[in-house]
Amino acid sequence: MSDYFLNIERHHSFTQSRAPEENRNTLLTEAIDVYSLGNVFYSLLTGKLVFGDSPSYEETHTRIVTGNTLQLPDFYRESSPSSKLLVKAIELCWTYDVKKRPTIFQMVDFLERAVKSVPKAVAKSKESHLQSLISNLAI
Repeated sequence: MSDYFLNIERHHSFTQSRAPEENRNTLLTEAIDVYSLGNVFYSLLTGKLVFGDSPSYEETHTRIVTGNTLQLPDFYRESSPSSKLLVKAIELCWTYDVKKRPTIFQMVDFLERAVKSVPKAVAKSKESHLQSLISNLAI
């Protein structure tokens, strides 16, 4: 009996990580890997599984097939420069239309540019924070 429940749990978890086109049983391309990359980024950013809170296989399946991706809380967009870029990467990877979803090469290019931009954004953020501190001290 425990094998039965383990298989159900595995099936539900597997569905959570599948691209919409995989759940629709349509032609599969390497775009499914880019979608899955978004799932990996989501887990890294949030510490949660994609649709980990979904109560059932059916609900998860329906949400994925209809392109109803998870909404990331605004604080991820408003926090560190690296978190903002990771949110953007997730959104790119989760593009519903396979023809509009970036290729893996486009994602690599995006990530390379993102990595180069983070130190500048952090420096600017620190400078802005420092200016704010100075302004508050000059009362």
